[in-house]
Amino acid sequence: MKIGLLVTLVVMLSGCTFVRTVGMKWANSDIEPIWQSQQVSTLLNAYFEGEKSYLYVDVDGHRLKLLIDTGASFSSLFDTPKVAAMRLPRQAQLMIGGWGDEENSLAYKTQVGVFDLGAARFNNLIMAVIPTSTSKYYLRDDEATFDGIIGHDVMRHFAWTFDKAKKQIVLSQRAHSPQPGAHEISISRSLSKLKISAQFQLTEAHTVNMPIVIDTGSRHYLKLSARYIENHKLDMGRLVNAADFGLSGKTQHQRGHIKRIQIANLIVPNVKANFIPTEDEDELWIIGNAFLNQFVSTIDYHTDTLYLQPRAQAFQSRYNLSGLELRKLRSGYFVVRAVAPRASNIGLKVGDIITKVNNQDTPKLTVDDWLNTSNEAKQHQLCWVQSPLKQLSLNDPQCKTVTFSDIPGFNVAL
Repeated sequence: MKIGLLVTLVVMLSGCTFVRTVGMKWANSDIEPIWQSQQVSTLLNAYFEGEKSYLYVDVDGHRLKLLIDTGASFSSLFDTPKVAAMRLPRQAQLMIGGWGDEENSLAYKTQVGVFDLGAARFNNLIMAVIPTSTSKYYLRDDEATFDGIIGHDVMRHFAWTFDKAKKQIVLSQRAHSPQPGAHEISISRSLSKLKISAQFQLTEAHTVNMPIVIDTGSRHYLKLSARYIENHKLDMGRLVNAADFGLSGKTQHQRGHIKRIQIANLIVPNVKANFIPTEDEDELWIIGNAFLNQFVSTIDYHTDTLYLQPRAQAFQSRYNLSGLELRKLRSGYFVVRAVAPRASNIGLKVGDIITKVNNQDTPKLTVDDWLNTSNEAKQHQLCWVQSPLKQLSLNDPQCKTVTFSDIPGFNVAL
């Protein structure tokens, strides 16, 4: 009785937009895929950028680049030029929350006639459209280098195998058959979230068992609750300040390490982690793509199982020694989204455009190229311009040689 009254009160206070947004979780519950391949499984038209994985999908005859995001309850589009050209109907207003500490993203409901993955097709798929102008995820419209997100409503029908080293994504309409040596991990579902059990040795003396959410939309290794660290008065060693962005804007946080994580019979020592401010200590425990990409990973929705196939190369971490958070623009240049205190002496500001890194034009550099550069403790040359928010002027760039330094206790041992 009390729960019913509470739900009624929340609905009354939140209004119709809240109810419609929650309803999006089940909007496609009756839609089934039409398998179009002669094979049980097939290679998809995949693209990897940084630690994230994308597919090229045919949506009503338009070729769109969509992020594969197990953390998203439903599939969405951004109003990029490609999506705007589709002239999709606006059906109802939505308010979409996600990663970040600022405002949720205003969006609207729509429906597409054909959503074609190549191997499988969905008809009359309901989606959200998120204008870049109303989302704190973006600083400027041309940051939208992908057109949307494939969420749980589409993903739940298949087994998905990701191999970043080979740049391949395999889709299967049947349960996955693992290779010898693969770690087999049971998945539990909570609404649209996928959770696995894990044991964290946070310090030499403190271990905790905690379920963690599988989030292929996250570019990080682990996201853990800073509230848990505070409540248990744990000394996590050297931490660095950082920032990240999601559909609810920017989150300031700290990055460091945990001693080890154990998932089923897989044990990985010395894993990077982002410690995120939360209200509750069990609120935010996430395993992201930087961790999953260390393996050939399969998320099998048929059997609710995660398979992690080890590679010959040992688990390796990349570190951001630059203190800069950069994001690609559609032009190929990088825009500065955040500057950590350790990088404040460089002279860069949020919104500046990086035009060259080590004498290479940034449109010729990938996100992985930048991640590898920022992982190198040595001198680097950066060139940039101060660009107005809606324009890109490359006149009179300034260049500076800067040193990305090792951080004892973070990327190197004390």
